[in-house]
Amino acid sequence: QQQQQQQGGGNSDSLKSSDASDFEHIESPSQEADSSASVDNRELENRIQTSDPENNFQSEERSDSDINNDRSTSSVDSDILSSSHSSDTLCNADSTPIPLANGLDSHSITCSRRSKANEGKKETWDTAEEDSGTDSEYDENGKSKGEIQYVYFRAEPYSSEERSGEGQKCLLVHVDKRITLAAFKQNLEPFVGVASSQFKVFRVYANNQEFESVRLNETLSSFSDDNKITIRLGRALKKGEYRVKVYQLLVNDPEPCKFLVDAVFAKGMTVRQSKEELLPQLRDQCKLDLCIDRFRLRKKTWKNPGTVFLDYHVYEEDINISSNWEVFLEILDEPEKMKSMSQLAVLTRRWSPAQMKLEPFQEVVLESSSVDELKEKLSDKSGIPLENLEFAKGRGTFPCDISVLEIHQDLDWNPKVSTLNVWPLYICDDGAVVFYRDKTEELMELSDEERNELMKKESSRLLKTGHRVNYSPRKEKALKIYLDGAPNKDSGQD
Repeated sequence: QQQQQQQGGGNSDSLKSSDASDFEHIESPSQEADSSASVDNRELENRIQTSDPENNFQSEERSDSDINNDRSTSSVDSDILSSSHSSDTLCNADSTPIPLANGLDSHSITCSRRSKANEGKKETWDTAEEDSGTDSEYDENGKSKGEIQYVYFRAEPYSSEERSGEGQKCLLVHVDKRITLAAFKQNLEPFVGVASSQFKVFRVYANNQEFESVRLNETLSSFSDDNKITIRLGRALKKGEYRVKVYQLLVNDPEPCKFLVDAVFAKGMTVRQSKEELLPQLRDQCKLDLCIDRFRLRKKTWKNPGTVFLDYHVYEEDINISSNWEVFLEILDEPEKMKSMSQLAVLTRRWSPAQMKLEPFQEVVLESSSVDELKEKLSDKSGIPLENLEFAKGRGTFPCDISVLEIHQDLDWNPKVSTLNVWPLYICDDGAVVFYRDKTEELMELSDEERNELMKKESSRLLKTGHRVNYSPRKEKALKIYLDGAPNKDSGQD
């Protein structure tokens, strides 16, 4: 009997030393140990070894919380695998890996879980982190840092009536929103026909406005069903680069804003370097053969020209730049006068009351914000005596159009200020519009017929430029309003 107990003890020791078992040891009852118990222990050991030959987990005692963790892991695995089989069955199966629709298989997922367990980590996933699509899962090229990339991508030809133009092809893409932009572009390479670095991705919004997506590490989590994306051939942006739309500023044209080219500016680039890169584009695409010292770049705020960028300014240091940025290109008739940020460039326009006419724009460069300096330079340009010169700031967006029938009375002429950067002027940046006149010049007298003709002409001109007309060309009539069923007015009441 003692020998049989020793044999039973030896069997339990062999179970403790076995690395293939899921259990630390199996205790045999000391009161009932016999030869049949030893046989049962051997059968149990063989049964455990054959059930999961790949299980290399270190032995540990399992609590109720561990069991609950395994159940939650099982539900996550079953969602990912999109299968009716339980994840426990797939993880312990010793059969051929099951291929899945998203390019994965059950064996690869099982190996991934076990590698985490062997590193001493819990056999659970942080689903919140995974759903967030954090960039930590991907490297700079958009590829998975681990062995497996848990994304789904499928594209198929699609016929759209909206985009049936020549040279346009449509794809219907089903994609996992956790995919990065870099990985998404790599999946599109076979359909576009060029490398991902040679085409651009634009997101189309409800008003058909397009914005380029340039952040390769960002996911598509902000996209929803039926979102539209436009693919255009062209070099994609590198890190630190920005795509810039360049418009020509034509201050004396009916349409002062004209699109020229799309350019690429980089962080750390000077304004002069960007001008040098623009020259061949302007020559090839716009037939503009310019000298680098005879045009300038300046800030564009909607239709308003702003700060003049000096050649030595550096992007992202002296000039803030962003994606989908816009700038004005202005061709100069003479060498650049703006040399310092302390200078101020103002666009001036003379009003001639005797002729009912506005003269073309002329630029005046000031060394300070002094009103006296502005008047002196306007007097030199126009020949108006300094004591007779009056000025007013333009209203609205550039070119601050106003009817010649209103300008003489409606503007705030000759404000009582000594500097331009205070109320009511607030001229603090380049590009402000200033009207000026000779106060001794009499306003032209118009007949009723001439006035009506001028009204129609001005209405047509202002409507074409998109400016509001404040008057009606027809003669006004009094309007009487009667109240139905109102009580009779007391004769004694005023």
